[in-house]
Amino acid sequence: MRGLSEPERQRAAGMRHPKRRMEFIRGRSLLRRLLGRLMNMPPELVPLTTLPSGKPALEHPPGTLDLRFNLSHTVGMTLVATTFNADVGIDVEAHRHRIEPLRLAERFFSPAESATLLSLPSAQIRPAFFRLWVGKEAVVKALGGGIGMGLADFDLTVAMDQPLAMVATRWREVDAAKWTLRELDMPNNYAAAVAVARPHVAVHCWNWHEDK
Repeated sequence: MRGLSEPERQRAAGMRHPKRRMEFIRGRSLLRRLLGRLMNMPPELVPLTTLPSGKPALEHPPGTLDLRFNLSHTVGMTLVATTFNADVGIDVEAHRHRIEPLRLAERFFSPAESATLLSLPSAQIRPAFFRLWVGKEAVVKALGGGIGMGLADFDLTVAMDQPLAMVATRWREVDAAKWTLRELDMPNNYAAAVAVARPHVAVHCWNWHEDK
């Protein structure tokens, strides 16, 4: 539990499921060490808090840079995204072979997205579904919500030969043209995307090693 705060240590100790406990410990440890480097402070002193929406955030003393972040993990993978002065969301998913992409798309995605997904060659449907899913989750996480916000209330590109982007939104306060979305290069059987509430943002990726 290196670098965790005392409340986080207690929370981890109270988790009964070993897998979830280890994911929580690894995720928070990575997050605190990364933010600690950016803020030039020990990991355990990084002032993490939780917003009313449930999204973790930083308590910023007056005069500090507006550092924002988001965290996502799945089986064998943890990702952290950081930005300054712009909301950010990130999502990673392992490809699960038991799911039914078209059925889930009809339930959660917009009619236009579902129709486009259905029109793709069969070999492209599953990877296109997961790319769309992580892109949408990244957006709603950047907005501070979750799946209850309505994944069908905005449209992303579906076809695999087109860059991931927001093309339309039915939220009056969200302008599709003001967002940056990027699909991330991942190992086979993973999909990941990052969303930033600002246009034309350069996205840089690094691998974090446990010995750092």
